Amino acid sequence: MVRKSAQFAYGFKLIATWMLIPFVVLVSALLIREFSHSFTSAEVTLGEEVHSSYPDEYHAFESDINGKTDYVHAPVTSKPGDTITVILRDGKYYKTPGDAEDLKACTTFGGRFMKAVDNNFGIHTVAIAAVLLVTFLLTIKKTKEVRKIYPKLSKITDIAGIVCSVIMSSLLIYAVIDNTLTSLGFAYLGLFLGMIYTAIFAIAWIVEFIIMIRLK
Repeated sequence: MVRKSAQFAYGFKLIATWMLIPFVVLVSALLIREFSHSFTSAEVTLGEEVHSSYPDEYHAFESDINGKTDYVHAPVTSKPGDTITVILRDGKYYKTPGDAEDLKACTTFGGRFMKAVDNNFGIHTVAIAAVLLVTFLLTIKKTKEVRKIYPKLSKITDIAGIVCSVIMSSLLIYAVIDNTLTSLGFAYLGLFLGMIYTAIFAIAWIVEFIIMIRLK
């Protein structure tokens, strides 16, 4: 039973390996992008009120930040002369935090780390890593043996996985760098490609496993 489980798990280990790589690359890129900027908090005094595009949500004020005039968003109850806490990115106004948690998410290491990875991509990465860990444990010392049983399927899974992994990684990195709707569309195209690869080879390994059992 253990031997059969190892055979079944081996195919999914290959699939999980090649699918994990693009997500690890993506999460790494998101972390690099997040920590390539400096986020700090600062107290600023609101100056003259200016036109706000959403007056029911916030008011805009001219304020002096690091010796330069910038436009700051403040709660609708704010008025000139009030002092508020704002978040600066690389020394320039970025946003006004809604609460203490929002401030923490933008200015602390833990908050920024979670902001970068606490999304669907981060969840997918953890899920695939969990599958890889389980299948790896099931196939310890069985890899060479299983690969001899399914040589062609193992090789095809690897080749297709490499191609798919490279394409996915490229499209996801492009989305992080370009950060536009077009690049986001390409990112989803890469994810769709990964889903197709996973579905095709998961079915292939299941069918091959069933055939092997019946032949025995």
